[in-house]
This record gives sequence, structure tokens and C-alpha cells, in this order.
Amino acid sequence: MNADEHILQLPCVVLKSRQLLPQNSAIYYVIDEKFLVWYVGKAKNLCERWAGKGHHRLHQLQNQKKKLFTIYYELVAESQLDTLEQQRIEQYSPLLNKTKVKAKKIRPTETLLRETLHTIAPYCFILGVEPPRKLDSEFIKDSKYWRDDWRVEKTVLSNGKQIFHLILQIEPLLI
Repeated sequence: MNADEHILQLPCVVLKSRQLLPQNSAIYYVIDEKFLVWYVGKAKNLCERWAGKGHHRLHQLQNQKKKLFTIYYELVAESQLDTLEQQRIEQYSPLLNKTKVKAKKIRPTETLLRETLHTIAPYCFILGVEPPRKLDSEFIKDSKYWRDDWRVEKTVLSNGKQIFHLILQIEPLLI
């Protein structure tokens, strides 16, 4: 549903400038450039609610590349937030209030590493393995002699005990 005079007379901030929102309790309306109401919500602290990437609908709104969103808000006492939010949702039937929020898929680092190694396996082989450079006194001595101190700090891929040197090529390896 389109925003009416009630909403359009409220103070507003463009979504990209959401850090300018007040730190008050409020009912807020996310509206596009055609005045279509996308979302209605409540916040005890409006600025904190939209700070950073914390809002659960921010990703969905930012995926609408050709839309310019504005957050209109009405300052409301905390005790009235729940009641007013429900009334406004029923009144305006916002698009996103009717959809479920997609949960972020959290995957363990070990799983991501295993999948990455599996993906690059046809293009990669291990050239060599060496002890950590910071623990190799001969390497450190030689590096300082040749003024290559950066080599002591540089690691390619380290598990804390050894350094792995990997070779990657664009075409799959024929083994």
C-alpha cells in the first residue's frame, strides 16, 4: 500500500544516511521513491536499530538496487510501541512484513577450508613444506645477511607449525 499524508508529513532520513536517525523510541516506515510502504517496525532506540548492518531487513532492502528508500518515523512512548506497530502493519500491509527473514547461514571455518581445498585441488599442488620462518634461526640469519627481513614475516599458508607453499594454475593439472 502507498504511504498516506500521515506518514509523508513525518520526519525522515534516507536509508543511506540512517546514522542520522534519532536515539528515541519510534515506529518507522521504510518507503521507496514511489511512496510504497515496504516495511513497518518499532524500535526502542531508532538509531541503534539501524546502526551498521544490524537491521534484519537491511540486506533485502539493499538488494533492491534501483530503489531509493527513506525511513519515516514517528516518535512514540515505549509503552505504546507494540500496539501502534500492529495497527500500522494492519493499516498499510507492508511488503516485507509478510515475508520471513532469511537466516544467515553460518558455516564453520574448517568446512569452508575443506570445500575450498576440494575446489582448487585440480588446479593446485604442494610445492613444499617448511618449518615456521620465525623459528628457523638459519633462515633468519641468511635473510638479515641478504637484507630480506620481509621474508621472515611473510607466510603463504601457515597452520602455526609449518608453512605450505602451494602452486595454482588456471588449467587443471594432469596427474
